[in-house]
Amino acid sequence: MRQEELIITFYKIHKCGYYIGNDRKFGSIEDTLFQLQEWAKKASLFTDTAILPKTDEIGASFDLRNTYFYEVAKANSDNFLLTFWNELPDVEGEVATLSKAKKIGDSTKCEIKTLADDVIPGTASYFWFLPKIGYYATVCKKGRTSNNSEMIAYIREFLETYTSYCIKRMNENGEIEILGYKENENKPHEKNISPYFHASRAEDKEEINFINENRTKIRKLVRKESIEYSSNIRLNVMKNLLIHMGVKKPVTKTEKIKIKYEIDYSPSEEELFQLINNWETEKTDKYDDTGFQFQGDEPGKTHWLSGSISRIKKDFSIDYYDDEVINPKILLEVLNNNQSDLIKVLKLK
Repeated sequence: MRQEELIITFYKIHKCGYYIGNDRKFGSIEDTLFQLQEWAKKASLFTDTAILPKTDEIGASFDLRNTYFYEVAKANSDNFLLTFWNELPDVEGEVATLSKAKKIGDSTKCEIKTLADDVIPGTASYFWFLPKIGYYATVCKKGRTSNNSEMIAYIREFLETYTSYCIKRMNENGEIEILGYKENENKPHEKNISPYFHASRAEDKEEINFINENRTKIRKLVRKESIEYSSNIRLNVMKNLLIHMGVKKPVTKTEKIKIKYEIDYSPSEEELFQLINNWETEKTDKYDDTGFQFQGDEPGKTHWLSGSISRIKKDFSIDYYDDEVINPKILLEVLNNNQSDLIKVLKLK
C-alpha cells in the first residue's frame, strides 16, 4: 500500500440504455456494466476487447486512443469500478523519447525505441460508477489524463453492437450487421429504438452564473489546450506553427504539447453562451480550460470555467497490481469507504 493523490471528477449520467426519443424502454447503467463484464469474460484474448477509434470521411482519426477492457470491480455495494487500458500512440511500432537532461536550444536528437510485437504500450484509466445517485467519476493519478472520451465511446459502441439486446446477422462480406434491438427473445422487435449513453460534467453553476452576470466587464479571453498529434492533420498544423515561430524541433505523433493563448475580447451574450457550451461539451484534458479576465480586476486574474467543475483532490492509501495498474478492487473499496465525503462536492439535496 502507498499514498497517492487522486483527482476525482464527477459526471451526471443523463441516459444509458435503449430509447425511443427520451423514453427509456430497457437497459440501465448497472445492466450495461454487468453485460460488459460477461462479454469480456468470453474474449479469448485481451486484444479481442478492443474498441478502436472511428475515422471521418477523409480518414482522420477522432483523436481517441485504442481502448481495451481491463476489469469491472463490484463489491458489497451498488457501485462499480470500471478499468480500461488505453493504448499510447506510436509510429509503426516505435516510440520517440527525449532525454530529461536535454537543454533548450541544443541539438540533441530524440531516440527511437522499438516496441516488442506482443506488447501494447499504454496507461490504465479508472471510472467509479454510482448508479443509485446517477453519477460516475473519473479517477486520475496526478499528471494523468482521464481518457473519459475513450470510455464514453467504448460504452456507446458496446451498447450499439455487443449487448444481448442487439439483433445481428452476418452479411455477405462476413461483417456483423445490426438489424435492431429488442429486450429479449419473447419481446417483439421495436422500431426506432436507439442505444444511448450520455453524460455531462457535474458543475456548481455559481462561477458560470457570475461570469454570465458580469459579461459586459469581460475584456480578455484566455485559453489553455493540451494537444496530442494523433492525426496527420494536427501533426502538420503543429509543424507549420513551429516553423513560423522559428523553431526547428522535430514533432512526432507520440508527443503532446500544452499551449496557452489570450486575446482581447468582449463577447456578446450569444457568443459567451457558445463559449461556455463548447467548453462543457468538449473532449477535455484536465489542462484544457477557458477563462475570462474582467475590467477592474487585478492584472492577470482569470475566472476559469474549470472553477465550476465538481472535482476533488485527495490522498488515498492504495494498492498496485504492478508499477502501473492500481488494484481495482482495493480502489473501489477505498472510494466506497469515502463516498459520503467525496460526493459532498455535488451538493446533492
